[in-house]
Amino acid sequence: MRLCTIVSTISFGTHKVDAARRALELFEHCDEPYAKVGCLYQLSAGLLHAGRIAEAQDATEMALLICKERGLRGTRRYAGALGMRASIAARLGHVDDARQFYTQALSLMTALGDTLEATVLRHNMAELEFSAGNPERALEYAEAAALAAHRVRVKRLEITARANAAAYHLALGNVDGARSAAAQALALARGAHSMDAAIATQHLAAVAALRGESRRGARLCGYVDAWYRSEGCERDLTERRTYEILVAALRERLAEDEIEAFAAEGAALSEEQAALEALAV
Repeated sequence: MRLCTIVSTISFGTHKVDAARRALELFEHCDEPYAKVGCLYQLSAGLLHAGRIAEAQDATEMALLICKERGLRGTRRYAGALGMRASIAARLGHVDDARQFYTQALSLMTALGDTLEATVLRHNMAELEFSAGNPERALEYAEAAALAAHRVRVKRLEITARANAAAYHLALGNVDGARSAAAQALALARGAHSMDAAIATQHLAAVAALRGESRRGARLCGYVDAWYRSEGCERDLTERRTYEILVAALRERLAEDEIEAFAAEGAALSEEQAALEALAV
């Protein structure tokens, strides 16, 4: 049971879902509500990655119910479930609900003295503001989250915050700022965090396309598309926005058959080959 839970924390998309579901099956044989809520959080996250929003919502509501019934409302698990509820609301476009749930979660995490999780929530609030059409405010949150993550030496969170900052720079038309933030994210992620590396690579593909390096941009786009297919994941809103910028820039300079040909080359790249090409932008 614990092994499956650990596997779920380090997997993505459908792989995370499969591991979390197996752990939950095993949880039926023991009474560990705190650990079970943590497993439900991983299941919700995997379902969200896979675009299965209704199922993610069901898993999160189950986690919240267990917290309420088993006296866990003052714990990190409850705050985490509230944060997941906020993320789902954000994905559904319910901005006001998401702000409310994030604020509740942040208040509890702060009261518990959990600096790391509070930083995670501020990062998520950056994503929310971006989805609400406030890229300047989102960038402020993301840069603050990146600095906080660096101070507490949480590499994964720093990578994510810097990658998202790159997306916000792109939305604001700051290509140089996007290149700097994405390159920092990819340098930290390469060889260790494949999802973050793919996201940073996509942002650098957009930078390449916007700078007129269309062939490189199309190859990197092909690599990222192949990664998402292989992991059974869907792009979150921020990555979808960057992808739209990337595809539009490619179509301004290349014919569809050219884009497909270069993308096919990129799909055959290894993670390290893609990283080296992306960092050369």
